[in-house]
Amino acid sequence: MSPLSGKAVITNPTGLHARPAVKLTKLAKTFAAKLRLRVGTEGKWTDAKSVARVLALKAPKGQMLFFEAEGPDASEALSGMTELVRRNFDEGSQLERQFEGQVACAGLTEGFIVRRALPHLDGVNGVRTTHPATERQLLESAVRKAASELERLKPAGGAVGSEIIEFQIELLRDSALLEPAFQSIDEGKSASKAFRAALEMQIAEYRSSSDKYFAARTTATWPSWRDRVECRCSSACARTSRSSRTENPRCSMRKAAA
Repeated sequence: MSPLSGKAVITNPTGLHARPAVKLTKLAKTFAAKLRLRVGTEGKWTDAKSVARVLALKAPKGQMLFFEAEGPDASEALSGMTELVRRNFDEGSQLERQFEGQVACAGLTEGFIVRRALPHLDGVNGVRTTHPATERQLLESAVRKAASELERLKPAGGAVGSEIIEFQIELLRDSALLEPAFQSIDEGKSASKAFRAALEMQIAEYRSSSDKYFAARTTATWPSWRDRVECRCSSACARTSRSSRTENPRCSMRKAAA
């Protein structure tokens, strides 16, 4: 049986950015049908249930999204997906105000600065790695903890803020985002370094986008949750180090300084 197809034009002023991508993929996951989409008639088909892959399309306003659905509820899935796009991803008429200009002066900020240095432990998530399976478990655990922390932040984020946090959570749980990191771990990298390399590659791609909105969004949000996962990796490996009773001299120096 041939897959069902449909299409819809993106009318959202900022295109298929973070919040619409999450709404689209979360809806796709509610259906058993296999769903894929592409931008334009010449675009490459991608998994509609992967927020990382949908966001990578960087589809701006005015582009046509083509959908294909195959499975027991393909008709309902196709209808739901295209209707969501036509409803402007349920973002309403509220537009984010965007300003362009040149900074006249650097400005003044008053407050405290706390410098955090993540521990780099030899033998565990540092220069040398342990067994790849251990590093993989370490990264998986760090991702789960980071996602749980973000879940707790959602109630205080407000309507728009909670949707941005939801995007970060969905991205963390997306296997497509973690695949390059797991591959690097299998090649001998530590969990922390593998995750950072994978994220830096994604960040660089979005920052190079001709769409200023996509580039700005990536700069503003991605480094924060990248660092959150790295911090969880470091915390986990510190506990592993203590349990093995082999303390790294650099850790001892930090404790003494504290």
